[in-house]
Amino acid sequence: MDLFVKNGVHAELKMLVLAESGFPEYIVPVAKRLSNEREDLPVFLLHDATLHGIEMEERVLDSDLLPIEGHPITDLGMFPSDFRKLKRTADFDPRNEDRTLPADAMMLPFMTMGLGAMVGGLAFGEMLEEQNRQSMADGGMDFG
Repeated sequence: MDLFVKNGVHAELKMLVLAESGFPEYIVPVAKRLSNEREDLPVFLLHDATLHGIEMEERVLDSDLLPIEGHPITDLGMFPSDFRKLKRTADFDPRNEDRTLPADAMMLPFMTMGLGAMVGGLAFGEMLEEQNRQSMADGGMDFG
């Protein structure tokens, strides 16, 4: 998350960036106010490609950090199945049979592209598949 803020991704995409833990604290009151004022305010979740990451939506909804019940929620997170689709990750951690990946292990341009997919409402895996289709249609190599 710091990577997004320090590189201005939050400003470029015009979004609040807030960790599930409530960091940075100064954003929480703004996020609460906006969440209460706009029932249509979308919430985008970005998480690690792990079981813990997959369960993020449930934790966020059960938390009292933000009143987002009923808000449109889009899970942008990467799932282990998405990570397994990336050919270049086969040797990432050979002992990691589940082939999980923390979200912050990805390069910033790739992460920014993933966040940009939110405009089209694409999940990270869908964005990867679309990138692969476009690359193949352009005669390039497959993505990953």
